[in-house]
Amino acid sequence: MFLGQWNSYLEMMNQEILLGSKTHFESRNRRSTDFSNLAQMGKDAIDAGREAANRCDTMVRCLRIVNAIHAHSEFKTESALASLHLPDRVMIDPYNGKPLTIRSMSAGWQVYSVGRDETDSGGSLSDLKDIGIGPPP
Repeated sequence: MFLGQWNSYLEMMNQEILLGSKTHFESRNRRSTDFSNLAQMGKDAIDAGREAANRCDTMVRCLRIVNAIHAHSEFKTESALASLHLPDRVMIDPYNGKPLTIRSMSAGWQVYSVGRDETDSGGSLSDLKDIGIGPPP
């Protein structure tokens, strides 16, 4: 009885290892497999950890952009992104594979990702609909 559960668990772990540290966008179309209860519990825990890692990666990308904007006093508009000299990867939203949203607000710059639901909620950061950095509301 447990042999089938362990085989399922090992299959799930192998799939997760192959995913490695891919972003939400890069791994969202992974194949769905019916796992045993034991394997599904492990997968749920790994998925939660992967989501936390994606949020942290997103915040780091947003922070790098905001820091670069503040370091370049001549930066005035979103169209001047090339002047920041950041790696292309930093500018990409890990959740949808498109550029992160960068906008000037009266109190400062806001940089954010669409988040797990892949829907732009207009920079709604306090409820984690979008994930990023910006001036307080």
